Amino acid sequence: MIQIVRMNEKERQALVSYCRQHDVRRGGCFDVRGDENSGAVNVWSSPWDTEENTERSEPVGTILMRRDHITVEGPVISLLVRLPLKRATENRGLVLC
Repeated sequence: MIQIVRMNEKERQALVSYCRQHDVRRGGCFDVRGDENSGAVNVWSSPWDTEENTERSEPVGTILMRRDHITVEGPVISLLVRLPLKRATENRGLVLC
């Protein structure tokens, strides 16, 4: 499933900031590459907090960042419930979960 969500720069910055704070190497599930204007966030099934979890963890989706929108690929939408994305999309009447 691919979903495109229009987001302004401030909303994309908030999303990237949240994902960086919840990095897969620090107990979260996100791996940020690039920035809010041209980057990607890989979403993993479990944090890399132990060697076993690192080996067992699998990618479950990707969030692609562009200058005026993001593209969500894969079944990650249910993981985005707590993110700034939820607030950004509620204002537009979009439903992610």
